[in-house]
Amino acid sequence: MKWIMLSVCLIMIIAMHLSIISSVKKGFLILGVKIPKENQEDEEIIENVTNFKYECRILFIVYLLLAFVSIAVAKYISLLIFFVLIYSISVIGGYTICFNKYNKRILALKKRKDWQSDMRRIVTVDTELSRLKGDFPVSAKWFVPVPIICLAVGYFTFKKENIWDSSYSALLGVIFLIFMTSIVLYAVIVKTKVTTYCENTDINIKINGVFKREWTRAALISSYSTLMFLPLLYNFSDIENMDNGATIYIGLIIAGEIFLSAAPMFYAYMKVENIRNRFAGALDGKIVVDEDDCWRGMNYYNPYDRNVFVEKRVGIGVTVNMATFAGKVFSFIILLVIIGVAVLGIKMIPVDFGEIEIHDTGKIIRIEAPLYDEDIKVKDIVSIKMIDKLPNAVKVNGVGTDRISLGAYRVKGYGNSGVYVKRSIRAVLVIELKSGKSVFLNCKDIKTTKNYYKRISSSLN
Repeated sequence: MKWIMLSVCLIMIIAMHLSIISSVKKGFLILGVKIPKENQEDEEIIENVTNFKYECRILFIVYLLLAFVSIAVAKYISLLIFFVLIYSISVIGGYTICFNKYNKRILALKKRKDWQSDMRRIVTVDTELSRLKGDFPVSAKWFVPVPIICLAVGYFTFKKENIWDSSYSALLGVIFLIFMTSIVLYAVIVKTKVTTYCENTDINIKINGVFKREWTRAALISSYSTLMFLPLLYNFSDIENMDNGATIYIGLIIAGEIFLSAAPMFYAYMKVENIRNRFAGALDGKIVVDEDDCWRGMNYYNPYDRNVFVEKRVGIGVTVNMATFAGKVFSFIILLVIIGVAVLGIKMIPVDFGEIEIHDTGKIIRIEAPLYDEDIKVKDIVSIKMIDKLPNAVKVNGVGTDRISLGAYRVKGYGNSGVYVKRSIRAVLVIELKSGKSVFLNCKDIKTTKNYYKRISSSLN
């Protein structure tokens, strides 16, 4: 878990840093502000850009070092959740504050030196492009084979293995999430606002056409990347019972999927930027459409624009027009996600700091654990034994951390079982019931666990 979360934090900070740095110069844009070509080498512009890059490097080093704190708190899932939440907000907030500071300076400089175009607030432009834009994207029909193949493999896997637990469900959920993300990306790109760069209709058509075609193609390839998971899906039970190598095998599949999803998006971004730069010279340094007043740092806010999605000025892809109803809903969803993650962290506190308690009344053995409890009738017990540690187990419905395992698991050699085990205690009771179910449990220490083993054993004799 600690290495996974460290990887998440490192990927987050690297992606954020590269995204922000990419905003330094994008065609006419300098730090998100449209500056005519002939003014982009102004001394004050260069000074602000240099200072911005320096502060970004400082932020990158600080957040890079802070990412390793995740290793220290990885043992406690609640602390890890709070750390990742705070770290994510901090990274986004820190870079946003830095960007907004220099964005405002560049914008003030532009106004002070009167680097303005004659057409400052053009919301819609009636060009041939608006009539032809529907022809640009890759056809949506190419998405159809992916869910058919995945559903077929899922059906035959379930028929063969009859598996349905939290791990299998999570894998299906990941496949579904990636596919739906690709569909949403496709729909967003198709509906993205048409951008007018100049008075030359052919150039507008070319740049917007490449943008829509390359990004819809990237979404399509991303959807097909879900097929990487099919070997894992079909051989699920064999993989989960592997004593060694399962983590590496799954990690390679996930890494491959991430690469197949990210690579076409990066290629699309580079292709679009290359086209823009190639045609930049044809614009003669003239800004035709200037919407600087509609951008609040990284966010687009234009109540006069009915388009929900617009191309980002910072980073890769598109962003939401925050002045629209959809933009407000998006903000509300983000807030709900933050609250939801915080609530999850609070719920996990007992898992990190609570204890497993066993109460033996003579007729009933009551197990009380964080989030879970169970009553076992003594008359239903077939046998009890003590082993050193919990065998390999796959979570069906429960909680699993480096400290504790709780809930319903499928245990190698025992099948579906109840698990209430502190992993640091080298003593685990195995209670087999008449129903065929097994229960694995221990207490706060080895001595207490052994005492309950003796008491329960004597109750059976």
